[in-house]
Amino acid sequence: MLFLFWLAMAVVSVISIYHYPARQYFKSAHDEFEIIVAAITLGSVALGIFAYRDALDQLRVQREITEGLSTRSIGWFPRILDDIAELIERTKDSLDILTDAVDYGSFFDPAGHGRLMEKLIAAAATREKRVKVRMLICGEAQSITTSSFHYGKTLKELRKVRKQSAPGSRTFDEHLTGYISFLRRDEEKGFREWLDKNTNTVNLNDFRGRLKRCVPNSLTNQVCPNDVLKKCVIICKEGSTTKASKCLKDGDDYYFHALLQLRHDWFKQTLRCHIEIEHVNNPAAVHFWLSDKREACFMFTDTGENRGRGFLTRDPALAEQVFDSMFTERWPKKPNPPPASPPVAEATTSPAEA
Repeated sequence: MLFLFWLAMAVVSVISIYHYPARQYFKSAHDEFEIIVAAITLGSVALGIFAYRDALDQLRVQREITEGLSTRSIGWFPRILDDIAELIERTKDSLDILTDAVDYGSFFDPAGHGRLMEKLIAAAATREKRVKVRMLICGEAQSITTSSFHYGKTLKELRKVRKQSAPGSRTFDEHLTGYISFLRRDEEKGFREWLDKNTNTVNLNDFRGRLKRCVPNSLTNQVCPNDVLKKCVIICKEGSTTKASKCLKDGDDYYFHALLQLRHDWFKQTLRCHIEIEHVNNPAAVHFWLSDKREACFMFTDTGENRGRGFLTRDPALAEQVFDSMFTERWPKKPNPPPASPPVAEATTSPAEA
């Protein structure tokens, strides 16, 4: 169709230039061949404009079809953080979050996680919205979420993991360098001050236990928790001359996981001022962010090669019957208050008894 349009334009241009006064504008054309070349060029330009408009229309239709699907893929972790932030911004009444970490995605995309936190706090704290936000942490709070394909690996193993097939993905060392550099920024001064202040108040036995459950092939019995905490402070020190990529070597898994666990604690303490946060022991097979009980971003925690792929759904069967029911069943039930005692009638005495 486009070729026929181009051919027709070329023929019309040749006829018009050769037989009509328009030929006078081509003063450099000394013969019919140059006139024909000029006509074909004009036809090609017209064809290009027509093709460009047609391509834009096709892209618009394709986008409308894709967005109209009830459930669709939205990319790989941690790129889905921006999609989650947009979902939060669209939320009007309620947001239920089920995951295994308060600071979901903060290691792999600190800036994206920061934007997500801003949207979350704004939705819960802004007087105009006042969205009811509930967050349920299922299982042991993880340093690296189980929905990431980096989960369960040592630092040495992580450094061997190939890049994801997603465009712009980075190696683990690039993520690590970016994360530590982010913690040393001026904007993260609050976390560094909190870390420096709380290293002497951490329950060391509890902290050692958490590291045992988080560090793959854990050897935390041989590590003094005090030394780990001091190392974390040094890693985050503003203006440190030690390159971020050199802070953690193979075998420093306890330092790495300790830093992420402390970061988790800081976010948890910060968010408790704005949202409800509860914890249950049983891990979940899926993590999701359910908006107004009708739209959700979700990821499965164990899907082999597809671990880390995110989805967006507006399917009522998923949003209402699956995710809402799952969250409601897992959310801790508050004990019912004891029934009020019936009012005791005041004792009265008759004149005869008196």
